[in-house]
Amino acid sequence: MKSTERQTEGADTAEVEAEAVTGDSATAAREARPAGAGDSRDRATRATGQRHAPAGKARPQDPGPRGQPYAGEPVAELCGSLEREAPVVVPRIVASIRRRHPDYVVVPPAEHEEAVRLQLHLMLSGLTERRPPTAAEADLCRDLGRRRARQGLPLESLVAAYHAGYRDVWDLLLERSREAGPGLAEQLLSLVGIAWSWLETSTAVITDAHTEATRSREQRHVALGHQLLEALYAGRAADPETHLLAQALAFDPEGAFTAVACRTGAPGAAGTEETRRWARDHGFGCAAASRGPSTVFLFQHADEAALRRRLRDLGAVPAGLGLSRRGLPGAAESVRDAESALRVAATRADGTEGADGAGVVAFEEDWLLATLLPHAPRLAALLEPVERVGPPAQSAHLRDAVRAYAAHGFSISAAADSLRVHPNTVKYRLERWQSRTGWDARSLDGLLKSLLALATYG
Repeated sequence: MKSTERQTEGADTAEVEAEAVTGDSATAAREARPAGAGDSRDRATRATGQRHAPAGKARPQDPGPRGQPYAGEPVAELCGSLEREAPVVVPRIVASIRRRHPDYVVVPPAEHEEAVRLQLHLMLSGLTERRPPTAAEADLCRDLGRRRARQGLPLESLVAAYHAGYRDVWDLLLERSREAGPGLAEQLLSLVGIAWSWLETSTAVITDAHTEATRSREQRHVALGHQLLEALYAGRAADPETHLLAQALAFDPEGAFTAVACRTGAPGAAGTEETRRWARDHGFGCAAASRGPSTVFLFQHADEAALRRRLRDLGAVPAGLGLSRRGLPGAAESVRDAESALRVAATRADGTEGADGAGVVAFEEDWLLATLLPHAPRLAALLEPVERVGPPAQSAHLRDAVRAYAAHGFSISAAADSLRVHPNTVKYRLERWQSRTGWDARSLDGLLKSLLALATYG
């Protein structure tokens, strides 16, 4: 876990450094500027390409961006007074947002306050000058949307926070205008269209930017996941490049990995994407790739019970569950475990694993059959007696009796309960099985041959 945290911190550092160069976020830009550079108002000035009239010092004689005069002195003074209280107002807005939207824990509080302070300044400038956001100001929102996507903040929380922040600012302005008298309140209400244009433009821009960045991030994650699994398949688990791939996916290369394999298309493409999000939401590392007839998921920090429930919820059965193994060489072995267990699961149609794991075969529980099944062609002569039982459709009752007996602790009564027949019926069917194949399913040798034959031929 500590290694994973260090990887995450390193990724965050690299991201901030990159943003300081590209100007992707207001915070990174501030941190990258030399000492003595301006504050958030200076960034707004650079974004618009012009110096706005400071709030509270309106210049009615100067035309606004659309040839309209700036707002009258009372509204400008109202906006200016609120901006002068930013050191008090902004922390309150931020605290309210973080209380209502816990997802904001991924955003450092100081960075969050800086972003709200900038948005407050821009909105108040827009109201003072009676104008909607400029293209450059919209770009600031776009940069913030990308930044929040990379930090893992859900889009719903980001948009809701924008709405909450704008509402809080407008409520403060309206409350203070009413205290000053009906004339100022009327002037402020005449600017409600301007205020709405700021909210509408900002949320539209951050939504587009967040969606684009999230899609790009997920595409990169998918590509890296394919590369990691291909490296494991190719026997390059110990290569330094594979180690770096694992770190890029936020895996601890020395940690424990658990693989799951299911039929490609069983959970579907949407199921694969949803499973990645599910893993991220639960703090599990996850990579996935399709290979031939199967889709393989590689997890870290996920327990077996959670994985079984996830596969059941998706309807992603049959499925195989590998052993939890440490290190990247262990991850490669867990993938082989899962694919071997999947072969066993694919031969079973009765869901004998129980309500929570029906259709899911764990290598830990069925390791012997999972290991032998790939060698079935070589053992064909040994398994030939199963043909004497007759076609699967005509001898299903005998085959089911053997499977139920093996799946329920070698108990005839438990097998009978699962098949909903009398125990004597199960005993009779096992005896008929032995008379036709020569294999006594109640002995270890006979049971192993019987199960391997059933897994191979149905």
